[in-house]
Amino acid sequence: MAGTCLPVIKLNIDPLTLPLALQKAMEALSAGKRAYAVTPNTETALASLADPKLKNVISNAHLSLCDGTGVFLLSRIFSLFNLCRPVKERVCGIDFAEELVKLCSKSGVRVLLWGARPENVKNAAKYLKKKYPGLIIAGLCDGYLPEPVAMRALCCDKPALLLAALGSPKQEYLISELCKKKGPPLFALAVGGAFDVWAGKCKRAPAPLRKLGFEWLWRFACQPFRAKRFLNTFLDALSVLGQQRGKANSQNAPLQKK
Repeated sequence: MAGTCLPVIKLNIDPLTLPLALQKAMEALSAGKRAYAVTPNTETALASLADPKLKNVISNAHLSLCDGTGVFLLSRIFSLFNLCRPVKERVCGIDFAEELVKLCSKSGVRVLLWGARPENVKNAAKYLKKKYPGLIIAGLCDGYLPEPVAMRALCCDKPALLLAALGSPKQEYLISELCKKKGPPLFALAVGGAFDVWAGKCKRAPAPLRKLGFEWLWRFACQPFRAKRFLNTFLDALSVLGQQRGKANSQNAPLQKK
């Protein structure tokens, strides 16, 4: 769907609220087609600068929702200069995924969970099933299964909703390719570390921190390795931006007479 293209990172993001995003997702599920949704955070957005394939996957998603505080603030700043439409609110991927599961539990939609460790995907399914008794779990595939095995399960179990927790950018690549193939209707959603949270292995930031947009700070405190990974991604992004600026300057430079 038409979104807002953020300058500099040149990424298409849909400026939707959570209720409207859920409405669009349910419409896609009812349409009987194949579609996918992504919820890029700041790290994923920066990674897309150095990865044209990832940028293409995000920008061409049926839904590309703003998960990251950095992406949200960037849209707000650029909108002040009429460079893009502002993103109305952050739509956290895990919140969107769980609310979508809740709606699916009321409408008989079959759901398949793919990703994470074997015990985590099982416990995540138990959590969802207990919280939403009407939920139909079509199948479970852990993230360590060979892809062909998981693909066969996907074909046999015929879910209408696929939640993929395989890490970025693998999960985004996979759901994009899945939706290009012919097959039964499918709505696929990249959910990152949602299974680990639902399984009780990771804790989300307290609600006040989430509301203020400081969930990333909580993640760094709980998982220090993410800070190093984010820094490396940020430095790569700066390098790409520097190269782009250098090319732009050389193209715009006036020709010197000999």
